Amino acid sequence: MQTVHVLNGDATLYKFQQTGIEGEVVVWREILSEGPVCDHCSPQEFFSIRKKFISENFNHSTENYDKEVVNELDRLKQFANDHQILLWFEFDLTCQINLVFLLNQLHQWSIPAEQLYLICPDAYPGHPDFRGIGQLSPAELAALECTKIQLTAEDLLMAAKVWKAYCKDSKAEIEDVLASDFLQLTLLKPALKAHLDRFADSTGLNSIERLLLQIVKGGSKKTEVYQEFWKTTAIYGMGDSQIDLYLKRLEQKNLI
Repeated sequence: MQTVHVLNGDATLYKFQQTGIEGEVVVWREILSEGPVCDHCSPQEFFSIRKKFISENFNHSTENYDKEVVNELDRLKQFANDHQILLWFEFDLTCQINLVFLLNQLHQWSIPAEQLYLICPDAYPGHPDFRGIGQLSPAELAALECTKIQLTAEDLLMAAKVWKAYCKDSKAEIEDVLASDFLQLTLLKPALKAHLDRFADSTGLNSIERLLLQIVKGGSKKTEVYQEFWKTTAIYGMGDSQIDLYLKRLEQKNLI
């Protein structure tokens, strides 16, 4: 059976193309950890909601969204029935939410679990400050292929459970699902624990906003804010544009 490799974003794509690993490649470019999501709407409604959010907040055209996101998911669906699917994902919240969405999709498409494999390291020899597979050389990336784990039907059910809880945007729902056995999706649990800190406290701010406020008030220039933030928050996997969303909220609250 041939393999389709699912990469979480373009950061890994260039190096992956240099590994010599055979198979089709699908790139998942969404940022489902930010913005509105739902588990009960149709695919058309879902992507309409996401397209609006992405175009308004990340300066992407709706045409590019269809090409870079919707079409890639369609490609995955075309391959899914007769290909082994190998998902290459990171340990952080951004990647883990994308992962459970895709596993939920594969579950809904009735793809047998024995076709599904996952590569998701949270450490790598020689990289003491490991932030993800995008850091690795093509040779190091290729070496990860032998670490793949085969997923089970129970893993897919767990992913579906987490996706449903995440879509409810409820701290209580996340706390409830955290009591579950995460089976082989072991890195999903710490990511969801980090997600709990994104719910606002009595001050009206969440932990990310409080940290950014502290960094900005500490005198850091904007170009330094990102670096200061990343020093302690690798678990979120946030890029510049995601951090900018939180800074914008602080500006709207007249806090910076």
